[in-house]
Amino acid sequence: MESIGARLKKIRLEKGLSLEEAQKKTKIHLNILQAIEGDSITGLNPVYLKGFLKIYCKFLGLEPGDYLPEARARPQPPAAAAKAEAPSAIKLASARPLPDFKKLALIAGLALAVFGLFRLGSFISRRIRLRPAQRPVQRPAVPAAARIQDKRTSGISLTIRARQNCMVMLRADGKLIFHRLLEKGRFENWQAKERFDLFLGNAGGVELEVNGQLFSNLGRKREAKKNIVITKDGLTVR
Repeated sequence: MESIGARLKKIRLEKGLSLEEAQKKTKIHLNILQAIEGDSITGLNPVYLKGFLKIYCKFLGLEPGDYLPEARARPQPPAAAAKAEAPSAIKLASARPLPDFKKLALIAGLALAVFGLFRLGSFISRRIRLRPAQRPVQRPAVPAAARIQDKRTSGISLTIRARQNCMVMLRADGKLIFHRLLEKGRFENWQAKERFDLFLGNAGGVELEVNGQLFSNLGRKREAKKNIVITKDGLTVR
C-alpha cells in the first residue's frame, strides 16, 4: 500500500509544484516537507506532525481527514540514533513552532516600530511647514497720506472708473496712450512722470482717482469735457 508521504509527493508533482514553492506558501521548513514526503520524520511530537500535515494538505487542495489517520511518527531506529548527523533525521528544535507569546511579542514590536515611524514623519513635516523662512513677513502699515506723498514725488498715478459708457482719450507726458470707449463697470490705470491731458465724452459717467484722491461729478451725463489737465499739483479743466 502506498504511504501517505508518497501519495502527497505524487499529488504535488502532478500539480507541477516544487518543494520550494510549497515551503514559501505553507511556511513549513523545507527539511520537514522532505521528511513528510519521504516518511522519515523521527522524534517529532504527533501534535506538531498533525498540524504540519493539515497545512500541507490544504496547500495541495486535499481533505486533511483523508490523510491524518495514517500519520504516525515512527520510532527512531537504533542505527539512526547512532548517526547524529544523518540527512534523514529531523531535529526537534528546528521543527518546534514558535510559541504564541513570542509571536505576539514580535507583532507588538513591529506595530510599535511602525507607529514610531509615523509619529516621526508627522513631527518632521510639521517642522518643515513651520520653518521661519516660510513664515509670511509682516510689514508695518504705511499711512495713506504718506503713500500719496510718495506717489506725488515719484510721478502721477491715474485711475478712471466708468459708471457709464464713456469715450476716453488720454495723453501721458505728451504721448497718446489711450483712445477708445471705456465700458460701464470697467476701469483703467496709468502712470505719468509730469502730466496727463484728458478728454472725456461723458464727464458725468466716470470718476477719477489721482494719487489716491477721488474726483467725481466732473460734469453732467453725456457732457464732453476737453482739456482736463492733471499734474502733481492737482486737476484743472481749461
